[in-house]
Amino acid sequence: MSELLDDIDPGLVELIGVVVPDLDSLPPVAAAVAGLVETSAIRILDLVVVTRRGGDDAATVVDLDEIPDEQTRERLLPPAGRLLSDTDIALATATLLPGSACLLLLVEDSWAGPLSTAASGAGGQVVAGQRIPRARITVALAGRAAGSAYPTTGPRHSGDPPASG
Repeated sequence: MSELLDDIDPGLVELIGVVVPDLDSLPPVAAAVAGLVETSAIRILDLVVVTRRGGDDAATVVDLDEIPDEQTRERLLPPAGRLLSDTDIALATATLLPGSACLLLLVEDSWAGPLSTAASGAGGQVVAGQRIPRARITVALAGRAAGSAYPTTGPRHSGDPPASG
């Protein structure tokens, strides 16, 4: 495990949760994760599958033997050792609906390695990444399609042109 940890760029690590209706829905997600690993877009640092069984109050980590599809089980084999704590898992799956499953991936965004190296070489570092809510992106794209590339109300960001109107 220490070999794995020695070359991790902490600025490129993120926790991704993918929720599916049930354990039987995992195969295409596992295939996509395997593809990202094979192309070196990500490196898996930790991985757990969690489900909230019907009627259970608590979400539970699933033993991979419980996943029906053998190829999916093979694709989801986690690396040795555990980086995610029970608290991390509980917080990430607090809103999981009964019967659904969540694939929690702690990954290093390997695709951003060259960016991190360049920033470091320039005396800087990658300090943030954030998922933008789907609704916000949908509004922005609709505005672009309507010919309004920037909102005229709401928070301003550096680099935005002055608000019109």
